[in-house]
Amino acid sequence: MRLQLGFLNVTVMGVLLCSLLAFSSPARAQTATDCTVPNVVNMKESDAKSAIISAGMVERVVGVQCYGDPPIPGGYIISQSPTADTPVQCGAFVYLVVSSGDCVCTVLNLVGKTVSEAKSLVTVADTAGIYSNTVPAGRVISQSPAAGTQTRCNYLVGLTYSKGPAPPIVGRIAINGGRSATSNPAVTLQLMAFGGSGVDQQQDVVRRMRFSDDGTHWSVWESKNSTRAYTLPAGPDGIRTVHVQFSNSDTEVSSVYSDSIILDTVPPTGSILINNGASTTKTQAVTLNLSWADTGVGVSRMRFSDDGAHWTAWEAPKNPSAYTLPAGPGHHTVRVQFLDGAGYYSTVYNDYINLVAP
Repeated sequence: MRLQLGFLNVTVMGVLLCSLLAFSSPARAQTATDCTVPNVVNMKESDAKSAIISAGMVERVVGVQCYGDPPIPGGYIISQSPTADTPVQCGAFVYLVVSSGDCVCTVLNLVGKTVSEAKSLVTVADTAGIYSNTVPAGRVISQSPAAGTQTRCNYLVGLTYSKGPAPPIVGRIAINGGRSATSNPAVTLQLMAFGGSGVDQQQDVVRRMRFSDDGTHWSVWESKNSTRAYTLPAGPDGIRTVHVQFSNSDTEVSSVYSDSIILDTVPPTGSILINNGASTTKTQAVTLNLSWADTGVGVSRMRFSDDGAHWTAWEAPKNPSAYTLPAGPGHHTVRVQFLDGAGYYSTVYNDYINLVAP
């Protein structure tokens, strides 16, 4: 800390004290008795005078100055000459410099300087970095106390400095958990965004989001959330795309992120024939001739039943498909149902055949 001193600095004071000792010693009676200089630094002036007189010497104040590091209250002794425990002839002078109190300084303007430059000028108590698109990295943005403040000279300064531009906001959107199709225009958006000016806190601090169906017309900004109910735009079945942007402020906006899903509101259709429509069979092992159609995302699964209540597991569609009829002669009905990628079930289609004795 650089100290502002009043009246005398330490170097000049040393010269003055030496000169006074050399040329201004008081006349005193000759005696063989020596006295020892007491330590009066940091003592109140009146107490120091009493201690010096009690030790057989005479005090003389030769200077008054402010003192700030460490602070010495006004009216207390800053320094003495001779120093404590020096043997002198009794009756000698002890020269004192008295504190006038804390030195008052004007706080320097550190804004715009680098942190290292600021630390070379003042004592920095603490620093904090924030992102800035206008102040170069490493430069001081603000300080406390403010420049121009009158305060004690050994003041401490807190600095806020620039970390440079914030990293970009990164986001993601998924419709219905990333499914390829939906039979319902009411969907759920899963949303994630991080980065921007809050990234150093390692938190999802992105504050706002907005949406668009075409990337041109946008909803109003709303509070960021991890999920949101959303209604796909009306129109014929087909691909729907939802766009999203995230933001921390008007000047900190993410790129556009999007996800697409196929809206399919028409269930699939199909058909079944057993052994190409034969009326009888002599074996339980038959062949199912199948067909299916879907105007949306397509059929993805099929299943079978002998009674309409108990069904096989869903399996990939295949034509033809081998099938085993239940045991016992008589008419047997085989049922099939199709499922498309949007989750729509077809009606149940069936065909029957008469199992006869070989």
